[in-house]
Amino acid sequence: MSQLAGRFRPHPSPLRRRARTARGARRSPARGTRLPSPRRTPGEWWARHRRWLSALCVFVAVWAGLRAVAPAQVPTREAWVLTTPQAAGHTLGADEVRRVSFPLHAQFPGTGPPGASDDTAETAASGVSSGWIEASVVGRTLAVPWPAGLPLHEGALTGSGLLRSLGPGEVAVPLSWDDAAAARLISSGDRVDVVLSIPRDGEAPSSRVLAEDARVLWCEAGAQGEQGWLSTDRASGATVVLAVPRSLAAELSSAPQHGAVSLVLTR
Repeated sequence: MSQLAGRFRPHPSPLRRRARTARGARRSPARGTRLPSPRRTPGEWWARHRRWLSALCVFVAVWAGLRAVAPAQVPTREAWVLTTPQAAGHTLGADEVRRVSFPLHAQFPGTGPPGASDDTAETAASGVSSGWIEASVVGRTLAVPWPAGLPLHEGALTGSGLLRSLGPGEVAVPLSWDDAAAARLISSGDRVDVVLSIPRDGEAPSSRVLAEDARVLWCEAGAQGEQGWLSTDRASGATVVLAVPRSLAAELSSAPQHGAVSLVLTR
């Protein structure tokens, strides 16, 4: 009987078989199941990615260096300039002007728009680009002599701000002046007395005042050369435009033909 009992053991219940299967699954995973990889240490992660990180650091360093040495982008603005110097009263032709780009805040001392109001006196004196002409200047006439390469503004042309700034009974008179060094000390809005000195043989020159308290509309100094703005070279010459009563226009215009013209700054 004992032998028969060992051969014919009762089958385990379904609950026991299920529990036994669960314990076996916990002890060994099923075939085909991928175990999670162990977590890498920081040293192992660096050893694996150090080449890519080094290349990235080099790229960032080169990019930052190039940005540091690269010149800053300066905003520019186009202006009309003459290809050759022209005298006052000349009508501009298409082959005598061209468009040139200048820095937006470029300054040209002594060439600010003449006749500027008091609230824009600083802008006019510095010659910033706010007065440069945008529209075509072909066919317009110069009110004053103008050099080549200098941006044209409304005050340099007839029928522009130069004449609109005149008061009742006033006219604009261009006056040639020999002392270019002194002309660099005069700017738009100044008040001057015009003195004419006539040389006489063997005697002191006779001087007389042609106009008093004349308002300077514009002053263009001659070439400075290499001697600087304090140079006493009188050969370069300058042109000044004055607002004076109409009765003095003829005498002032012919004054340089009779003697030396001087301007005296007044308050």
